[in-house]
Amino acid sequence: MSNSRLKILKIIALIAFVVIAVELVAILYVKHIPKKDTSYYYDYVRSVDINKDSFVAVGSNNNNTLKYDKGKIAVYNESKEKVLERVYNKGYHSSYYDVATISDGYVTVGSYESTKLDFWLVTDPSLIVKYDFKGNVVFDEDFKIIGDSKYMGVVSDGALYACGQSITDKSSSSGAVLVKYDKDGKEEWIKYYGNKNSIFYDIVV
Repeated sequence: MSNSRLKILKIIALIAFVVIAVELVAILYVKHIPKKDTSYYYDYVRSVDINKDSFVAVGSNNNNTLKYDKGKIAVYNESKEKVLERVYNKGYHSSYYDVATISDGYVTVGSYESTKLDFWLVTDPSLIVKYDFKGNVVFDEDFKIIGDSKYMGVVSDGALYACGQSITDKSSSSGAVLVKYDKDGKEEWIKYYGNKNSIFYDIVV
């Protein structure tokens, strides 16, 4: 074998050895070296109710085992120290859009994906949830006419008034909706507003 061919074979062998060594290092890295957690967690604050001695914030976050957005309520004292935090764990994605402090707790409204079908088609029901001052759920009720629905605001005068929007017929027209509940979460009446244009009633007058 000539010296030139021998040199070429040595170069090829060296390249093959380097490639194999790099592959082995990569395999060992993937299998045995701990990785940093690259997950990203976030909180959305969508509404804050300011009281004499507390601040009540609602929104959503994804810091849970399933990584779904979940409706969240957090209560802070007058020193801005967090004293209560709860996440709505039913269904799939959910979010709270407004909150009202009442005589015996907090009422939040928003929407959530209650079933796998809601999850895939994004046809969320509206949601109203009442918590007592210890963070226990007193009641939770949902509302949907046909398709996607969302409560955007809530006020109370003893009864509870939730407003938002809901698809109102099979042609997918959307309108504003105002629903009255009693203090125990029982629906008392519904009023519809608007037409085929999508209308959100963000504030209850």
